[in-house]
Formats: sequence, structure tokens, C-alpha cells
Amino acid sequence: MSSSEMLRVHGTGDNPLPPSAIVQAAANDLLSRRLNVEDLGARRYAFHRDHVRRSTTPRELIERALADPDRGVGSEKFNTRMLYESVDLLQQALEQL
Repeated sequence: MSSSEMLRVHGTGDNPLPPSAIVQAAANDLLSRRLNVEDLGARRYAFHRDHVRRSTTPRELIERALADPDRGVGSEKFNTRMLYESVDLLQQALEQL
């Protein structure tokens, strides 16, 4: 169990990310998708892969996450679940765009 998971299980929580970090994660995922397609090394996404594959901009990616949060909450990746469970944070990130 990672330290983030441990904090969550014991109810102490993590320090929430600033909305700008969510915007940057969306931009990074879109870049990673391009690099993966160009076979420059497999990279994991913060957002759900289906949302990344269907998006062309960080705004669109965050909008998809907000429209379909269950897909991310059901992810096996802890960080993806945390991202999608933070609907307020996703909304704040979208407002920055």
C-alpha cells in the first residue's frame, strides 16, 4: 500500500492538488498519448485512458472526466481514482481554462 493509500484508508487524507496541477496533468496526458502513438515509450495516464484517447485539449479531457466520473472512480489506478473523486477540484480546474 502506498503512502497516499495509507493516508486515505486512515482518514487523514492527502493534501489536495491545486487546480493548476489538474490542468497540467491533462496537458501531460495528451502529450503522453501522442508519444505513445509515436512509439516513443509507453507512458501511463493520470486520467482514464478512454477519456484521454477521445480528447484533443485539456479542457475537453476535464469535461469528459466531469461528464463520466464513474469511469475514473472505477479505475485500478489509485491516482486516477483520487483525481475523479475530486469533482470540485476538476470543476475548479475547468474554470481556469
